[in-house]
Amino acid sequence: MITQDRNAAAAPPNPPPPPAANDFPWWRMWPSPAGRPQPLNRRSLTLGGLLAGSGLLVVDGLLGLMAWYASGRLAVGLAVGLGLLVLTGLEFAIVAWAAKRRQDLEARRAEP
Repeated sequence: MITQDRNAAAAPPNPPPPPAANDFPWWRMWPSPAGRPQPLNRRSLTLGGLLAGSGLLVVDGLLGLMAWYASGRLAVGLAVGLGLLVLTGLEFAIVAWAAKRRQDLEARRAEP
């Protein structure tokens, strides 16, 4: 039907019934709201670090290879590649630290 209400399909699902055991809160089984960022934890930071680190290694290694080819000296290529790797890795570390700190501050504010 063309005139169907769009909000009818976007309604959240009904919450699941509470479990019989009282050791686990039943509302924890609800899915998180759409568009809500996932919390940062050691696993997500490690996986992100591995992915970003491997990408940075490739890109900065290619830039170091180009510097070596342009200068003709291996030391220049290694210095450029390692220097860029350290600087971009530091940038990612600062961003991850700031995101984790903000998440901790917001969690502290939400506590009664």
